[in-house]
Amino acid sequence: MQRNAGDMKYLSVFYDMMRKYQESCKESLGDYSFTPNETSMMIYMLEHPEIDTAKEIAVNLGISQSLICRSVDSLTRKGFLTTEKDKKDRRVNHLTLDIPHEELKRTLSRMQGDFLDKMTDGVTEEELAVFQRVVDKMADNVGVKHEPF
Repeated sequence: MQRNAGDMKYLSVFYDMMRKYQESCKESLGDYSFTPNETSMMIYMLEHPEIDTAKEIAVNLGISQSLICRSVDSLTRKGFLTTEKDKKDRRVNHLTLDIPHEELKRTLSRMQGDFLDKMTDGVTEEELAVFQRVVDKMADNVGVKHEPF
């Protein structure tokens, strides 16, 4: 397939949608000064409490372990995360999300869904299924490992 300069718009649109999602999260969180990575990590941990190590979270979110570790340090200092050494392997720290404010927990729990609802408003099930197949193919083409839609 012949490509032209306009094809880069695809990447730009994906980038802009991600930026809009981050802006939406920041707006929803009001006075909390979480980084986008901290927000993603907390949402992931709320949805997957069984995954409790920085390494597992990094792999599942597709983020470098060093970035996850920075977020762990920051969230620990802010009082939203606790760590505990593994009893069998002292090199492993288990992470526990500790969100004392129920309002914040509810906000984090609904942020992704609210944004996805807004983003897919007016998109039919058939259109969404085609989009999901196309994204799966694109990810496979460039070697991005992910769970299929």
